[in-house]
Amino acid sequence: RGALSILKAMQQAGWQDAGVFLLGLLAHTGEDWRRRTQIVESLKGFDTEGCADFLVADLRRVKASNTTRRYLASIVEALQEMPIDIAQPRLLALMVDGDFSQKMQNRFAEALDRATRWARPLG
Repeated sequence: RGALSILKAMQQAGWQDAGVFLLGLLAHTGEDWRRRTQIVESLKGFDTEGCADFLVADLRRVKASNTTRRYLASIVEALQEMPIDIAQPRLLALMVDGDFSQKMQNRFAEALDRATRWARPLG
């Protein structure tokens, strides 16, 4: 947990390399959903297309269940907080993706609505 706190602080202070390390940590965490949620929350502010694509890929990979619900919600929240240039195309694609349940598609639509209302441009 200490290393995660340090990486989060570094990333939020603008050290882009820390965000890359956080993504690597997320990739190798396994199915510890609480830990994965903490890592995603630490990624907020790491507003890169690569990070967004990684998170979207995880949304597609992880099956929704009671166990993963909080983790998946943290990904949607992280995406909606990204600059609109990054968030909008991904959330639009997720909204119409038939691989997701109607409930998840509605969550993506709500996230897009919030992202659009609080839009901030990239940079």
